[in-house]
Amino acid sequence: MGSKEYSGKPYKLFWIILGTALIPSLWVIDYLAGPDIAMLIFYLVPIFIFTWFVGWWSGMLISFLSAVLWLTVDMITSPAYVSFEHDYLDTAIQLAFFFITVSVLTILRVTIEREKKLARIDPLTGIANGRYFLEQVQIELYKANRYHYPISLAYLDVDNFKDVNDTFGHSVGNTTLRIVAETMKQNVRLSDTVARLGGDEFAILLPQTDSHQAMLAIDKLQKVLLGEMQKNRWLVTFSIGLISCPTPPFSVDAMLKKADELMYSVKNSGKNMIKQETFTDK
Repeated sequence: MGSKEYSGKPYKLFWIILGTALIPSLWVIDYLAGPDIAMLIFYLVPIFIFTWFVGWWSGMLISFLSAVLWLTVDMITSPAYVSFEHDYLDTAIQLAFFFITVSVLTILRVTIEREKKLARIDPLTGIANGRYFLEQVQIELYKANRYHYPISLAYLDVDNFKDVNDTFGHSVGNTTLRIVAETMKQNVRLSDTVARLGGDEFAILLPQTDSHQAMLAIDKLQKVLLGEMQKNRWLVTFSIGLISCPTPPFSVDAMLKKADELMYSVKNSGKNMIKQETFTDK
């Protein structure tokens, strides 16, 4: 399952440059403003940038640097009667405040990332769920139209899955689905997206894959899946509908519907086969 996060290197580099540029700028502004204007809150901006977009360790480092810079300004601009001990105590308090801010931001960021991940992953099998799969299909269709390459999609149903549940129980049924998902994930390319669409139905998106390449890949995958089922003596087979689009369709729904129809055609024709068609709605 592919993933595009904001933490990619070019994006992260932008925030590092921005945060680094802010630090000396804040020091100059703080110095020019003098002791009567509290600039502490503004030092939180680069701290936030480094913590959120780079990581915890960088947030802690910038917190320490910000506290040191604030101390130098305070020592230069403070009235003569203010003791160094007072400055150091203030700096220690501010540094603690910065560290707490970094910790809270890190916890918040990890929590948000975890929730985002859970929103796109099927909790039983650990592969993509239907919602994320639809998003990926839409993205790949846009890219396929832009760069003029073929795209294929396979819709897979686990035959006789109800018999496994009835004979061995739901625990074994869940194990079966996990093995199917893991086997599929381990036997496709990194650029492909494997998803559980619900129940015992799965789908595979194969970007930059024509009809011949798609059939070779799915045929190989079906054989591997059957081998895994035979190892566990489960009488499970796989009905697969495979569509290949030399010219990517406009509609994600039409693409999925056609693959689904092919899969059900296989089930109605004896199961455990692959039926492939070329498809476009243009």
